[in-house]
Amino acid sequence: MFDYSDPQYKELFALATEVLGSSEMAVAWMNGPALGLNGSRPIDLIFGPNSAEDVKALLDRMHYGIYH
Repeated sequence: MFDYSDPQYKELFALATEVLGSSEMAVAWMNGPALGLNGSRPIDLIFGPNSAEDVKALLDRMHYGIYH
């Protein structure tokens, strides 16, 4: 089960909302497969060991347009 009150989740959700433009789009992105994460769902990685850094790195790349 995910802990949505976790500070790490809150930080990454806020970043996803900023990058994607709305909380609705952030929720959809968090719950769908992400190509930049080898098809993994960001929500599954946020609570894994060291995987939150991968999610943050992808969001940072997306924010600066360095995403393919």
